[in-house]
Amino acid sequence: MNELVSEFISQQFTPEAVEDFKRAFELFNAFNSLDDDEKLIDILTDSNLTSIDQKDAIYKAVNNSADKILLAHTIRTYDDVSLAVKNEMLSALFLVQHLEDSKPFQIALESPENDDEILAFIISELSTLDKLDVMSAIADFRPSVLKQLKAYLLSKETEDTTPVVDKYIKVLKELKAFSKKDDLIGLQLTESGMLLGQRLETYAGYISNIEVRDLDTLSYHILSLLYMTPEGINSPILAYRRSSHVLFDDLAMIGNVENKLASLVANFNEYQKALNEKIRLSETGS
Repeated sequence: MNELVSEFISQQFTPEAVEDFKRAFELFNAFNSLDDDEKLIDILTDSNLTSIDQKDAIYKAVNNSADKILLAHTIRTYDDVSLAVKNEMLSALFLVQHLEDSKPFQIALESPENDDEILAFIISELSTLDKLDVMSAIADFRPSVLKQLKAYLLSKETEDTTPVVDKYIKVLKELKAFSKKDDLIGLQLTESGMLLGQRLETYAGYISNIEVRDLDTLSYHILSLLYMTPEGINSPILAYRRSSHVLFDDLAMIGNVENKLASLVANFNEYQKALNEKIRLSETGS
């Protein structure tokens, strides 16, 4: 986000709205759609507009940018759909293209359910929205987007011959190296023969057996459990949000762990990128 735009948004909008804007710009960047930055700057440098006019124009322009990406996926939302909801939909559309385990979604795409139900299922599984939220937000979409997604996931699966179980183990070993912790509960369970690919509820009971006091170590253990689950290996933060109640009944603790997990996941993702680049360069040079 441009510094001028960022400062204006911080001054003119509520903290909740500011977070929606920040997330929207992160998603625009993920989709390589930052062409509208100049429009926002033009709005703020237009001397004929009052600050109220600028505020309205900025909000409309950012929503239009979100709409543009959704329309590229043939999805049109109702006019009153909030930016927060559009963010959830965009996030799901991005995540579904970068899944470690896409089998549940391939099964859904093969199901006899109608297209609206299938699209709502996919977006709800990869966002904080439920199916009703999704169906209430979408005014129209072309079923061809589901056919394209199905073909994409199949082609990606064909390219990647690594068994799903091996992906879980690979991520857990990378987390061990990154954290420099040899006793991660997820890896211990895996090495003792625990079945991978179950829901977090299956593994949650093991957290109560961990005697740690510092938030960092506890969050690493939880992250290792999340990476044992289909939801967690695809989107650990979203998986935690959905199942945090099975780990804690203290709202403050739930929030503190989520904040710590967000930081750990961001740093771990950068570590994985660097590791993959190192492997790629090694293979290229050999």
